[in-house]
Amino acid sequence: AFSFNKGAVAVHLHSFSAMQLRQSKKYWCGPLLEKGAAATLGNVYEPFLQMTHNFDIFHERLLGGYSLIEAATMAIPVVSWQAVVLGDPLYRPYATLSTFADFKTGQDGWEFRAHRQAYIEWGNLEETRITKLRSAAARHKNGPLYEALGLFFRQQEKPDQAAAFFTSASKTYQAPADQLRQHLHLVDMAREAGRKQEAIARLRTIKDQYAKLPEGKAVTGLLNILDPPAPPPATIKPTDKNTPKGKKDPSSPKKKP
Repeated sequence: AFSFNKGAVAVHLHSFSAMQLRQSKKYWCGPLLEKGAAATLGNVYEPFLQMTHNFDIFHERLLGGYSLIEAATMAIPVVSWQAVVLGDPLYRPYATLSTFADFKTGQDGWEFRAHRQAYIEWGNLEETRITKLRSAAARHKNGPLYEALGLFFRQQEKPDQAAAFFTSASKTYQAPADQLRQHLHLVDMAREAGRKQEAIARLRTIKDQYAKLPEGKAVTGLLNILDPPAPPPATIKPTDKNTPKGKKDPSSPKKKP
């Protein structure tokens, strides 16, 4: 049921990603477009790693307002017949950016653009940036902004603040898979801090709640790592040493007549 957001630029590094384009289940470019990507890059054969697109440059140029074909050309270290660009060559996903205050919640993906804009406007003003993002998250009841703040504070090694934002995100998200991800953030933090029993307790609490989700298997997997089930009782097979003389070992196979 997966599909990309409208206008997505999706790329994957694979030597033969564009070898076929008319199949939705082979290689990469065809399936990415089938799932709704507006643009992608690929290779029709084996260019080797040093001749493939540099995704960091490609990403940076798109964010800088360049068109798809300009960004792709800047990102390719050599010109050859193997690398291809799929999509509208004049597509400029970041041609214009509003100020943070201008974002409207009705736009697809507005929270991601707003998050980036907050870093553009207040990149060196951490307190201001956090206050603006936290206010927007609370005003719009927006899970992605809460989660982004949680990830930021976790990176800053401030687990209490991170946990508070992950908890707010779990209460705000509507999709069960998104809610589960916040719990897994908290479990991972507990593991990282050496609070194994806290992690186990949370996993046990949420196991049944998310059991029907494909992502729910992660809960079972983590429980098997942190609190593995006891092995089955061993079956001891009698040996000749323990078998009285004159009696056959009952476990020994019968000879065919």
